[in-house]
Amino acid sequence: MDGKIEGTIRSSKNVTVGHNGSIEGEVYAQHLVVQGNVRGNVEAEIVEIKESGRVSGTVESREFIIEPKGFFEGQSILKKEDTPNDTMLDID
Repeated sequence: MDGKIEGTIRSSKNVTVGHNGSIEGEVYAQHLVVQGNVRGNVEAEIVEIKESGRVSGTVESREFIIEPKGFFEGQSILKKEDTPNDTMLDID
């Protein structure tokens, strides 16, 4: 995507914000690659900020990659692995 979007993006696949791309809002994706600008909250399994990428906001992911010269300002929250239900104790 190389245009400007204001609003929410929801994708079960990969989302790539190109060099000329700009998102202001929320992004929910499997894998987000940022070469342009994202301003808002991001939730994805993998988030990559490339050399020219800029992200401002809260990022919640299992894997967060920031290349040299990539820019991030905000809060990063690490998603935890799902825990199997059989590890829970039932105490009466």
